[in-house]
Amino acid sequence: NNSKEKIKIIPTWVDTDEIRPINKHENRFAIEYNQINKITVMYSGNFGYTHDTQTLIQVAELLSDNHEINFMFIGEGKDFEFYRNNKSNLKNVIFLPWQSRSSLKFSLACADIGFVTLQQGIEELSMPSKTYYYMAAGAAIIGVSNTPSDLNTLLEKNKCGFNLPPGNVKEIVEKILYFKKNKHILEKYKKRSRICAVNDFSKEKCMNKVLTLL
Repeated sequence: NNSKEKIKIIPTWVDTDEIRPINKHENRFAIEYNQINKITVMYSGNFGYTHDTQTLIQVAELLSDNHEINFMFIGEGKDFEFYRNNKSNLKNVIFLPWQSRSSLKFSLACADIGFVTLQQGIEELSMPSKTYYYMAAGAAIIGVSNTPSDLNTLLEKNKCGFNLPPGNVKEIVEKILYFKKNKHILEKYKKRSRICAVNDFSKEKCMNKVLTLL
């Protein structure tokens, strides 16, 4: 039975020419929101049922006295409105609505660390496409998911981030502080992210796989 050989998996792709690293000194988004000399931790996407965003807010709260680390939460949804209304006192957090298509490449490129989160029980049902966008923009990834998960496998295989279970707030804080203390290691993770996105998840590479099947 060769049925398995007939199955080809083509991942979500990203336009790595459009979404790419931009030096913060040349990034209008980073300049506007005063991120030049910060480590920017970003969650950009839907604050919905499948994503564990509560953990992220708790991480930001624990790091609220660390002025070099800033959190940018960008998106919409019921939880987003709740956090924006109740956590706006956090000086290290910036809440922003969805960014326009023309601004997306600048906002994503502002991230040094991209958060990708999955609620418990969703880890084998979802692989968030935001992961590939962060990677294309050259951000290290902190995944929040139970294992096994495609997210964990991706990060371990390409050594471009860490994955921790939902609710492990202190461990996530430790990883962010580790990156702060070892910026040269953070830069290595960021470069690996970009390389992986270009090699495995670029629009060109994935479209060619589709055309090959046809």
